[in-house]
Amino acid sequence: MSYEVFIYQNALKELKKLPKKDKEQIKEVLKRLTDFPSAMDTKKLRGLHNKFRIRSGNYRIIVEIEDGRLMVISILPRKTAYRK
Repeated sequence: MSYEVFIYQNALKELKKLPKKDKEQIKEVLKRLTDFPSAMDTKKLRGLHNKFRIRSGNYRIIVEIEDGRLMVISILPRKTAYRK
């Protein structure tokens, strides 16, 4: 299934703060999101409806699927990605 991809403003801010090497790696993952979840390290987050994490090195991309749209909620380091 193909999705429309939307990136929240706070996710863009988080992406801009990353080191150049990590930023380029994450941009490559974001380019492939229309074919979600094929060929990605993806897991559904327990206890959260329609939210998934995509692993990219030491970073986690948190996405939510809603009405055929894939929304990138946040891009965080692994240590802090799952804290509430």
